[in-house]
This record gives sequence, C-alpha cells and structure tokens, in this order.
Amino acid sequence: MIELRSAKLKDAKEVLLLQRLAFQPLLNHYQDFKTNPAMESLEK
Repeated sequence: MIELRSAKLKDAKEVLLLQRLAFQPLLNHYQDFKTNPAMESLEK
C-alpha cells in the first residue's frame, strides 16, 4: 500500500534529489538551463 504525506523541511534534500533525477533527461535533451527544475537549488 502507498501512503502519501506532505513533505517537511527535513525532506528537502531527498525531494530535490528526486526532482533532479526526474528532470535530468529533459535537461539533457533540451539544454534548458534557465527553467528546468533539475537546475533548482536547495535554497529555492
């Protein structure tokens, strides 16, 4: 069974890692370094 829960601040690094993994193929293909979510920083 899958359980969904809201991410907390302590989860930020893991969420960012998953986001980068998910969007990396699009970044490689389109080379859109300005708006691709894979380029976001932890501070944002």
